[in-house]
Amino acid sequence: MQVRARDQAGNTDASPASRSFTVDLPGPPPADADGDGVTDSADRCPLTAGVPERSGCPAGGQPPSNVFSFAGKALLKKALTVLTLSVPGPGLVTAAQAVPGASRVARASKRKPALLKPVRVVVGQAGKVKLKLRPSKAGKKRLRSKRSFSVKVRITYTPTGGKPRSKVKLVKIRR
Repeated sequence: MQVRARDQAGNTDASPASRSFTVDLPGPPPADADGDGVTDSADRCPLTAGVPERSGCPAGGQPPSNVFSFAGKALLKKALTVLTLSVPGPGLVTAAQAVPGASRVARASKRKPALLKPVRVVVGQAGKVKLKLRPSKAGKKRLRSKRSFSVKVRITYTPTGGKPRSKVKLVKIRR
């Protein structure tokens, strides 16, 4: 860049001053296909047309649904209760005795042992899932003294790549 001086009479300097410099411009912003403020490289569900599932998110960029429902009544058989759930996609379903006033599933304690064995079912696709609830040793002992018992069960569905959702259901176990 060159600069020439000019005085009040209008005379221009014959030898201009010269300086050179470089302007460093920032690069393009990182890609954010869905406009949510999270770059695609950090986004677990980027909305990019034609890209298959990535990190468990369906094509289209929306996180998977974790909504599930109970499909019909519980089937009661000898020391077995079968619950049928309807799930929207692949994931994991777990069931265990619920602890009153706590958000975690029951663990055998000195005061009140769990009456049910925990259940874990891997789901491959949307549809119906059968959970077979069986009594634990303490539950079998209870069944020997009584014909049946009721227990609260925490059922949790975690879709692949999504957040878990739990529901508590009162179920009956009979001999």
